[in-house]
Amino acid sequence: MHKEESNIHDLELVKRAIADPNEFEKVVEKYWGPLARFVRRISSSSNADIEDVLQDSFVKAYLNLNSFDESYKLSTWLYQIVRNSTIDAFRKNKSHFAISQIEDKEIEELFASSLDMEKDSDLKRDVTKLRVLIAQLSTKYQEVMVLKFLEHKSYDEIMDIVKKPKGTVAALINRGRKILKNRFEEENI
Repeated sequence: MHKEESNIHDLELVKRAIADPNEFEKVVEKYWGPLARFVRRISSSSNADIEDVLQDSFVKAYLNLNSFDESYKLSTWLYQIVRNSTIDAFRKNKSHFAISQIEDKEIEELFASSLDMEKDSDLKRDVTKLRVLIAQLSTKYQEVMVLKFLEHKSYDEIMDIVKKPKGTVAALINRGRKILKNRFEEENI
């Protein structure tokens, strides 16, 4: 019920922003923080680069507000725009996804969630090794695992954000988990 209420609230925000451009500021205020965290988690961007990506993304969102599909959650639509803007920025700067800016507690959360483990002192002690294991994952696995285990997006939301079928998203997450688990065991962490 809470998610539905949140979605209704978001739809109301969209309607108000369409009627009065000044109302779009409420959309920006609500989603700036979570989207900045997402960009930080999937990239090695500086704070200034993250701000540029978000500004570009919110301009795109505002310009396309009239074509917003109400069958999507506003957050999913915004994540998709931000993801695409981040990829565009990478192409422009000839860089790539890199999860090097994930905080230690997020590394622990990603491992604990993706490997169905309890967060414990072993994970805390070996966070540097865990960071290396995650960095060795292909970008296609890193991105969906960040969305699933750190951004707490549903499979349907991830599917809409990365524009891949649900089966592909599930396979990427499962394969990424399997690779992490195997590497985790191989390294005796």
